[in-house]
Amino acid sequence: MGDLEFEGPIKRNGGIYEIELSDAYILEILGVKYLDVGVLIEGEGELVHESDPEQTIPLTLKSAYANRGQENISDVQLITLSNNIGDVRFPILARDQAPPGPPPRPPTGEFNQSEVNESAFLYFYGEIDVGDVDAGFYSGTITINVRYDAPPEPNN
Repeated sequence: MGDLEFEGPIKRNGGIYEIELSDAYILEILGVKYLDVGVLIEGEGELVHESDPEQTIPLTLKSAYANRGQENISDVQLITLSNNIGDVRFPILARDQAPPGPPPRPPTGEFNQSEVNESAFLYFYGEIDVGDVDAGFYSGTITINVRYDAPPEPNN
């Protein structure tokens, strides 16, 4: 994955600096359109100075997803993160309130994977609160685990 980059200059005691949803880092998930995906997001709560681990900047991570077949922030669903950790399950391609369809036919020798692939998009953005810290490079880690599942069974 790439970096969340807060535009500078970022100044000591500068307060809140934000990356908005419209400037989010976008991660594409490619999967089978009739399956669900589970996403676990685990982000550190602070950015740490490259040479002095006592120097930190609090990070509030935000995330969303879009699963209507295109990268479009007007279609996003927010992902609830608590202390920069959260999980969500959603279909790779939105079903528009309809129950899951019948199971797919088993693949044959003529099966074309590209006919069932679709993309969903994860958006990462957030804010930092810069206090009395030294100048330098600050970093943290965001871990994203993606798990593919069959669609949920309908409730009877």
